[in-house]
Amino acid sequence: MDFIFIVMSNTKHQKNIGRPRKFSKEEGLDQAQKLFHQHGFDCVSIADICANLGVPPTSIYAAYGSKLKLYELVLVRYSSQFFEGLDKELKGANSTSEVYRSTLEYCAFSYFQDPDYPGSFFLDAGLNIKDESLRLLIKHHTDLLHNKLAEKLESVKAQNHFELAKSLVVLLRGLSSEFRIGCEPEDLLITTEIFCSAFE
Repeated sequence: MDFIFIVMSNTKHQKNIGRPRKFSKEEGLDQAQKLFHQHGFDCVSIADICANLGVPPTSIYAAYGSKLKLYELVLVRYSSQFFEGLDKELKGANSTSEVYRSTLEYCAFSYFQDPDYPGSFFLDAGLNIKDESLRLLIKHHTDLLHNKLAEKLESVKAQNHFELAKSLVVLLRGLSSEFRIGCEPEDLLITTEIFCSAFE
């Protein structure tokens, strides 16, 4: 009889345990990107992500494996969306000045388009990351941007296209950092216009 009582008690207890909140992987990526973008990889914990989603850590680990893997997925998704938009902007650029203007204006507007995602996610993300493999991954995406710009500049017959692309990436990183530390959108656009005019 005691045994039956324990089983019934356990069964009753189990019924009182609520099921973990369901969430989609895209929802998890959205919340993680917001936190990573605002605070950086090392300053965001799994507990922070769980609190935003209202789920236990086991749900995050089951869906993504680890915080590192989650960050990688966020980075790849962000990079894919960023390059898709940049490709559209560069499609009609037929000179060095047009490549500079299209790139700078596209990035400047994207930096302050959404207050939850200020600046660039990957251009200055590697500054405060201790994990070497993650730093290399971020560098890889930065190199992809440099190579894309270099190829476009070469296609419009720009001299020193490789060096010009590198300088453009430096400008984009600087604009991102300026906006992250409080530069007003209007000032960012004025700075962008000055750089654009220098190549016309």
